[in-house]
Amino acid sequence: MHGCRESITPTFDGVPSLRGACFRKMVLLSVCCIGYDSEAQTPSSPASRDSVPLPFIQSNQNCAADIELGGCGGSINRREVDERSRCRPADLHVSKPPSARTEGYSQRTEAGRKAHEHWVIHNNLLRNCSVTTYFTVVHLGGQYCSNRTTSTNSGKVYTSYDYRASIVEARQLTTRYDALKGRGLFVRSPPEFYKTDWIADSSTGLSILSSGAVFATYLLNPDTQAGFYIVRHNDSTSTDITDFQIPIIASAVTLNGRQSKVIVTNYAFGSSGLLYSTTSIFFSGIIDGRDVLFIYGDTSQEHEIALSLTGRSFRKDYDTSSFRATLTPSSVITIFSFPTGTQGLVMVYDSDSQLVLFADSDTITTFWAPVIPGDTSDSLRNFWGLGTNQSVLVGGPYLVRSASITGTELALKGDLKASTPLTIIAPAVVSSVTWNGAALSVDASSSLTVIGGLV
Repeated sequence: MHGCRESITPTFDGVPSLRGACFRKMVLLSVCCIGYDSEAQTPSSPASRDSVPLPFIQSNQNCAADIELGGCGGSINRREVDERSRCRPADLHVSKPPSARTEGYSQRTEAGRKAHEHWVIHNNLLRNCSVTTYFTVVHLGGQYCSNRTTSTNSGKVYTSYDYRASIVEARQLTTRYDALKGRGLFVRSPPEFYKTDWIADSSTGLSILSSGAVFATYLLNPDTQAGFYIVRHNDSTSTDITDFQIPIIASAVTLNGRQSKVIVTNYAFGSSGLLYSTTSIFFSGIIDGRDVLFIYGDTSQEHEIALSLTGRSFRKDYDTSSFRATLTPSSVITIFSFPTGTQGLVMVYDSDSQLVLFADSDTITTFWAPVIPGDTSDSLRNFWGLGTNQSVLVGGPYLVRSASITGTELALKGDLKASTPLTIIAPAVVSSVTWNGAALSVDASSSLTVIGGLV
């Protein structure tokens, strides 16, 4: 990255210092790089455990799942799923991992890693299943636990929660945390999702073409006609890669083994509309008056969205090697197709009224959507949908704990594991950024744009 000024090394109690900081100013999309001092205490080092705070839930500001899903971590009560679910929970096979006492279980071993992935996958299936059952509160326990707290339990119970925790003993975030973060942000985004009726599923005649191996449940908002298809394999243990079609959506949708998806139709983001999407939705809403849609999907699959584009585009040329754009005969709807192998952050459309971004499943885990607190006099200022509806998108850091805007300054707080580029999508008024109180040097001379964009 060019334009970086001299390095800075501020000192903070228990927080890695910044080095080689720089800031490339964009009006709506700012790009920075922040450095990590390897000599400073790291969140995972024993010496820093008392000084580095745990990334527990302080409020919805720090974890998008706090209100909608009751926190981050844990698992759905299987009995409640059995009693209330319409999505055939008897087919959901859940098994416990090997006991730590009998098999030397640890996430640090290969067996531990596989068992951890096993529970990440099954939680994906169960949680997508839960949204078809009108669950309004989901208890997610086991966020962070240690061997010491379970050393005297029954021999029939595993002695470490590390295999299924979102935060392991060493205070490292796991892939399970990434999955929970994405699920929480999706549930937070669409108000239409809060009011849906169960319409049908595969056992009651819902049509799934070209494959009998896929089970789907269809939810519909009666007011806006927004639809949500929750799909999975009939056999949740299946590792088959299956292509199928839901009529009027796309010619083919791919479902990997032991995977579940939420496919949306007639979906609103801001004042814009998404006809359908086979991708997953990370964030949808309004940032600085623009309708923002941030979608993602696996690189091993092809993805497709269809929407009506609005506004004056700020770009004459787009990197079409990452996607294909096709106009429908009426020229009202544009279909974007993302071929297999699409990686990184992709600018799909950038105008004065819309911003559409796509990322692969690995890249999306580096992004955060912290809540910008509302009025200081409001006791609910940190809670989405109650005291504020304002957010920014931040990509790069290991953990973003909070964000706030004062005047023209965006203040970010979080943790680093290594030097990383920092991507920020924020209101145009933002002209400076701080990280844990340290001002990032600004050099906008070579990268200033008129309104928004991605470099």
